[in-house]
Parts: sequence; structure tokens; C-alpha cells
Amino acid sequence: MRLIDDKAMLEMLDQGLSQKQVAGHFRVSEAAVSKRLKRLRAYQLPESFDKLTLKQQKFALSVAEGKSQTAAAMEAFDCADRTSGKALGSRMMKDPDVSIAIQDLLHQEGLGRRDRIRRLKALVMSKDLSVAGKGLDMAFKIAGEYAPEQIDIKARSLTIHADIEAIRALMKEKKAQESEAKQKLTTSEVSDI
Repeated sequence: MRLIDDKAMLEMLDQGLSQKQVAGHFRVSEAAVSKRLKRLRAYQLPESFDKLTLKQQKFALSVAEGKSQTAAAMEAFDCADRTSGKALGSRMMKDPDVSIAIQDLLHQEGLGRRDRIRRLKALVMSKDLSVAGKGLDMAFKIAGEYAPEQIDIKARSLTIHADIEAIRALMKEKKAQESEAKQKLTTSEVSDI
């Protein structure tokens, strides 16, 4: 069997030749051309990646591979610390172009939204309770059904206390300035007499 030259095949298809004509040229079946074309397209990045910068593309690929947003941002953008990676990862996931590119890549790999929901359902319905619990945890996170994180009341009260003290200090300073201004005014009135 004769091998198909990928570059020549793509050029012929771009020129408007049919798959049947390309198959005749390479002396292979039309199914062989179709199969080869599908394999080549599977390795191409989705068109939505054209809108992204190279670093955004690297971030999207890392997330699609299963890395966390923070790890993907640190790798793609060479972040100095975890805090900046976390902030950048969160911002990237909110970018509509990045989000669409990740969804397209997952769909291209056969992990579209419906596929992921089916897999999640299989986890939730598992007879193994630890697996079911992990599935439920993932489902609740995705749906945003967990309560928001509690605020550290002690730290917040210390901040409020510091703010109150700063306001009191400003008020004392303002009163002192006002009384000083009154004294100057009364002193100037006395000197006028």
C-alpha cells in the first residue's frame, strides 16, 4: 500500500479536489484519505486558539490537560509566586476567549460538556461511597452550591478597630486645628482693640 503524503493531500484538498480524486492520485481508498484527514485534524488546535496569545494558548492547553488554574498560570506566564499565579489563573478563566478555547479543546478530545456530565453522574451513582462522595463534592463545586467562605471575624474586627482609631486621631487633629484657628482669631481681635 502506498502512503499518503499529508502535505500534498492537504494542498490538493485546499485546491478544491474531492477526497475521491485525492484517493485516486495516491492509489488508496477514499476511506483511507478520510481517515488520514480526521487524524490530522485531531492534532490541530481549534480555531478559537487563533484569538489567544502564545501564553494564553499555553495556559489553555495546561488547563485542558488537567492542571489547576494556578499551576497552569505559573507555568504559562512564569509567575514568581503562587499568589500571583492564583490571581492570574482566576483572571484567565474569566476571559471569554480563553474559556471558549478550553471548551473547544475539550470537545475536540471527546470531553464535551455532555460527556463530562455523564462521567460525573457515573461517579455520583457509584456504589463505592468514597467515590460517590468525591463526585458529589465536584458536582456541588461546579454548581456553586457551597456556602461562601466565612470571613475571619477576629482579623476583620482588628481592621475595623484600627480604622476607628485612625478616624478618632483625625477628629482630634481637626479639633486641635479648629481651636488653634479660634485662638488666632481671638488674639487678632484683642490686638485690634
